[in-house]
Order: sequence, then C-alpha cells, then structure tokens
Amino acid sequence: MPVSVVMPCFNEKDVLEREVKAYYERLEALDPDFEFIVVDDNSLDGSSEILVRLAALLPRLKVYRSDTNMGYGPTVMRGYALCSKDFVFQVDSDGQFDPDDFAGLYESRDSADYILGYRRSRQDRLHRKVLSQFIRLVNAALFGVWLRDANCPFRLIRRGLLSELLKEIPPDALTPSIFLALLAKKKKLRILEVPVTHRPRLTGHESLAGVGRLVSFSARGFRQLWRWRKSLREVL
Repeated sequence: MPVSVVMPCFNEKDVLEREVKAYYERLEALDPDFEFIVVDDNSLDGSSEILVRLAALLPRLKVYRSDTNMGYGPTVMRGYALCSKDFVFQVDSDGQFDPDDFAGLYESRDSADYILGYRRSRQDRLHRKVLSQFIRLVNAALFGVWLRDANCPFRLIRRGLLSELLKEIPPDALTPSIFLALLAKKKKLRILEVPVTHRPRLTGHESLAGVGRLVSFSARGFRQLWRWRKSLREVL
C-alpha cells in the first residue's frame, strides 16, 4: 500500500539533503507509488533553495513553503492535509532518526491502524527528556492513557483514520502528535508501539532551547490539552 511522507522543515540546511534522499531511497525500494511532502516553515538558512533543487531531481518530492513562520504544529497539520496515499508517515527533518527504521513500521502496517515509534534511548538535552516525562504524566492524569512516547515524530497511520481523527483536533494544536496519539488510544484503535533509534541533534535550529521557552511552551500546550479534554468527553 502506498505511503505519503510528511516532513516538516525549518532551518535544517546542514542535514536536509541527506535526510530527504535517505528516506526517498527507502520508500522507493519498498513501494515506488509514494509521495514525499516537505513543508518548509519559511526557513531562512538556505533550506528552501536546497528543497527546490531536490524537487527538480526527485519526481515524487513535493515542496510547500509557508509565507510566514507558522510553527511546528501548524506545519505538520498542513502536511497531513496534503496527503493522498493509503498510509501517512511523519518524520522530522533534523536527522535524529534512522531512515532504516522505517522498514519496520512499513512491514507492520497490516497488523495495526497506528504504528507509533518510541525513542528507545532519547539522545536529547535534559530539559527535553524532562518534558517527555511530564507529557506521559499529563496524558495519564488527564486522559487515563499511558503511551511510551506520544510526541515521537516517527509514526505511520492509515490516512482514512487520520482524516477522521483530525476532525476532532484543534487546527492550531501546538503538538498534534500528542492529540492524535491520545485520540487513537481513546477510540481503541489498534496501536503498535515500536522502538526506534534516536540520535543527538548536531546541527540546525533547536526549538524550545532554554528553560524559559520550555516552560512557556509547556504551559500553552497544557492549556490546549485541558480545553480539549472537555470536548473529547463529549464525543467519546
């Protein structure tokens, strides 16, 4: 079954070409009827020029550039809306995941509706590891859901189910990955959690750098989840 890849991008010029080509090659080997969607969130470091050049070389690569910087969540949501294949695979463009791990998700596609990667050994700074722990606790406390890594940007989901889930998720969601994972769990979809390799970030733009930005973002995200929790009770 063919796959749509959604890859958000913001200022990743040092690893972007390598990452796009690596995933493109893996997909081409598994099922040539795929589409590769990169949504450039108004990069300013030369990433846009790299993507234009790659799109001229790789026929299944589709590049969309935002006129303004929208942020990670809206960029991912835009990518989802552009998909047309049977399955949707989401991955970041920062080089922290191993493209070879995609095959494991793809091979499990018939046994689950939603295949969610989890970072078996997260190679991030301490504040991001703390945030992951906080997310797990919030998910358990507010929604009665325990997921290993609900915000992991390495996942494969059936597009028809994704379209239905997105109808119940705020369009301005800061972390759509968390909303999707929670909703899939609450709706009792077949979820498979698969360990994936995680690498240290060596280049590019790191969002949430610094304690102040982390606290501010976490507070906004928590308020979104709190408001959404009430609407979720009404539909389940």
